Amino acid sequence: MGAVRALVFDFGGPVLLTPFELLRDTERRLGLEAGVLDWSGPFDPAADPLWRSMIDGQITERDYWHRRAEQLHALAGTGDDVRHLFGALFDGDQTVMVRPESHRVLQQAAASGLTTGVLTNDLARFHPPEWIDRNEFLRDVDVIVDGSVTGALKPDPLAFELLLDSLDLPASQVLFTDDQLHNVEAAARAGLNVVWFDVTSPAASAAAVATAAGLGVHDPSPSH
Repeated sequence: MGAVRALVFDFGGPVLLTPFELLRDTERRLGLEAGVLDWSGPFDPAADPLWRSMIDGQITERDYWHRRAEQLHALAGTGDDVRHLFGALFDGDQTVMVRPESHRVLQQAAASGLTTGVLTNDLARFHPPEWIDRNEFLRDVDVIVDGSVTGALKPDPLAFELLLDSLDLPASQVLFTDDQLHNVEAAARAGLNVVWFDVTSPAASAAAVATAAGLGVHDPSPSH
């Protein structure tokens, strides 16, 4: 790995809590029976056949969330598209929905002079502009490349080309972290330095990102 000059996060998972971590709060807000939203994703793949289909490449991630939007619509009468699903899931205080470990790594990277960014597939597709504008993490990064705007979705190599164009850096000087292995593998093929972000172990993952970025030992414990 060469000297890293830019740190780029995928947004959903490495930065934003996954929908799976918000299900119980969502059930309470919508007046649903506890546990009726039994989606488990990476936290228990064996219990989520639809997630396994996505991991195996039988359906896309967009397909997965479209199916979940239809299910929530049937249960709670919300809109049946993904924007309504994510509106229900992420209807709350954004400060508790962003992983503090990742935000601290971002701030440490910026203080160390690294360019920072987000490369995501569906930011504008999943969230309305006013929600995006309120997000503190997104306000803190230098570059945002959103596949729902550019039309190039990870793991398409074009997504990484557009990121590098935005950063004006060679791939060898960019560190990218994502929670989807196929995206991490695609970024590595494009020449970027990579860290897989395990959402089931966010503190350790954030520490690995900090170390790979050359930021020294990162304390994953929350600051007070």
